[in-house]
Amino acid sequence: MALDNLREFVGAIDKAGDLTRVTRPVSVDKEITEVADRCMKSPGGGPALLFTQPTLRGGGTSAYPVAVNLFGSERRMALALGVDCLDDVGVRIAELLVMKVPEGLLGKLALLPRLAEVAKFPPKTVGRPACQNTVIKESDVDLAQFPVPVCWPEDGGPYITLGGVITRDPFL
Repeated sequence: MALDNLREFVGAIDKAGDLTRVTRPVSVDKEITEVADRCMKSPGGGPALLFTQPTLRGGGTSAYPVAVNLFGSERRMALALGVDCLDDVGVRIAELLVMKVPEGLLGKLALLPRLAEVAKFPPKTVGRPACQNTVIKESDVDLAQFPVPVCWPEDGGPYITLGGVITRDPFL
């Protein structure tokens, strides 16, 4: 099953019974990290966690939830990649890496199904993504409104760990 965005992925984790919603207020100042750390150290990596009411360092409740440990188990990584087993991905990559162009027309024709598999995964352009529906500019920018955790005592401040990054070729 192809998952096109983070919302679909979190929904799929929830449907699989592998998401725990934390509905109580939990502070982004070391508390979310403490809960997540205990969870991730449990057998199998623990469930993914969705904190629906993160409390900001200034004391208010964030308008944005915090999701952690989304890729914390083999099962969830396989779900993200659309496979039953992570070894399936490794085998496919290894086959592509050792692919040699065969001699003769029949050998090249036999290669077409493998090339068709690669062609199924072209870069995708989705137009204007939903994350761009709200744009904050200039003096309205307030990074303190975002629930970025302070992870450990003596940290220099809040920082994003393993943030999801979506890129686009600027020349396309």
